[in-house]
Amino acid sequence: EFTGQALKEVKDITIQKQESESLSLLNINKASAAEIQELPGIGETYTKKIIDNRPFNSIEDLEVKAGLNANILEQIKDLITYDL
Repeated sequence: EFTGQALKEVKDITIQKQESESLSLLNINKASAAEIQELPGIGETYTKKIIDNRPFNSIEDLEVKAGLNANILEQIKDLITYDL
């Protein structure tokens, strides 16, 4: 059983783990079609455009190269990453 400082450290680690899991970003350059379609506002048509126009380096790339509109970009911008 943990007490005092050890208990605090265990709680802190648990909270950090939960936060990192809930904030894991989808790599738009490597994600599968099924993963991309889980993003809000992204259906089959946009998924195909995203896959066909990779790689992306920024949210602006998604607008220009894949034709995503401002509303969708706003919904997904904090959910994706662009690592190559």
